Amino acid sequence: NWSHYQSFVAQAEEAIDEAQGVRMLEQHIRDAKAELDKAGKSRVDLLARVKLSHDKLNDLRKRKASLETFY
Repeated sequence: NWSHYQSFVAQAEEAIDEAQGVRMLEQHIRDAKAELDKAGKSRVDLLARVKLSHDKLNDLRKRKASLETFY
């Protein structure tokens, strides 16, 4: 009986350790997903700023060209 009890306790401890490990892995996965989402948003923001800068530069080039032809 005592050995069965010890075996049961050992199995229970192992199951608890595995469950804790699974919860830790799930948290790491959630954290990694949040970081990826954050990086994706930063990338989108950066691309939007690059496009705005590019558009502004094109507008300035057109304005310069029109001023050069005017004079």
